[in-house]
Amino acid sequence: MSKIYYLISLLFICGWQLSAQNTNLRALQLVEMAKESLDKNYEFNQVDFDFNYQVNKDEIIDELQIEIKKHSELGAQATKQLQSKVEKLIGKEPLSTNHYKTLTQGKATIANKNLQFKDFTKKAKGGDSIGFIAPTATIYEMLTEQLDKNDTYQLKSGMLTCIENANLNQCNNYTANTENLKLDIEEGLEDSNLTSRKFAYDFLYQTNNYDYSIKSIKELDSTAIAEIEFNPKKENASYTGSMHIDLKTQAIVKLNYRLLPGHTTASFNAKFLLGFKTVTTELDKTIVYQKLANGKYFPAHVIIYKTKKLWGNRTIKLKGNKSNNRLKLEFTKGSKEKIKQEMLFNQATPMALSSSDLK
Repeated sequence: MSKIYYLISLLFICGWQLSAQNTNLRALQLVEMAKESLDKNYEFNQVDFDFNYQVNKDEIIDELQIEIKKHSELGAQATKQLQSKVEKLIGKEPLSTNHYKTLTQGKATIANKNLQFKDFTKKAKGGDSIGFIAPTATIYEMLTEQLDKNDTYQLKSGMLTCIENANLNQCNNYTANTENLKLDIEEGLEDSNLTSRKFAYDFLYQTNNYDYSIKSIKELDSTAIAEIEFNPKKENASYTGSMHIDLKTQAIVKLNYRLLPGHTTASFNAKFLLGFKTVTTELDKTIVYQKLANGKYFPAHVIIYKTKKLWGNRTIKLKGNKSNNRLKLEFTKGSKEKIKQEMLFNQATPMALSSSDLK
């Protein structure tokens, strides 16, 4: 009796393992089919859309040094006294916590990977446009109070021009220019283009590093959708997450992935050349796609949570465009940023942008 029970149990276990293996194999096949179908399923060439873009950023500065090299409106003794005041403020703990919150709504078109804005409105709360000079409004005001507020200024970091025309009266409000907004939207769209970021989506292009399993199959708008989970199988895998695949078109209609603890991504180390480096230590991203009239897919909703560590050692120059007002600083800064970015893209219905969302 015990032998029969043992054989039945063994057959059951083997059958379960075979079923699980088949399910995992089927999941991998679906992922491979989705990868092969990327070019035919997504449209990033000629799309007109409305957008709603929100950014929340908290910056904690844990290292800061500022040395005034030149101040055209102050003599040597006055500059020395100002330096002493700045150092006393820097010496306080914590150094600084800056909070930025912006909301932008508008219309745009993307053609041949070129993004053009038709119009947009922007609302903001907190922060300042050249905040990396000083962590607090107090230090900023101390450094610029002698400069002509009616002049506009060119801001240079090393050999690079960061801002062409900064107005000191507006610098305590976050006034990110159109080019910065364009870069953010372009990056959000580019990151959603699964065909162009092969290095970022190793769970699609290096499938031997991951285990895949079918979590569920559901019907959505008369379409069967399979939810595939993926988890690391090898040490060089960087992510865990899930993807929803349309079983008819093999299109990935929703994607969520998270950076594994201890892993980093999007590192940029130009410490020797440009004097700064940055690395992303935490990342959680969700992308939901919408189906266009031509049957192809385009991002509808992108949510990104990430933590970035930054370090910089730069010479900063603030030069008046009309006058001889000049301010030259050398600074070292280390900080950590916690960022939430949310992008909504819609081809038809405009999205309301309420000032109450800033509260």
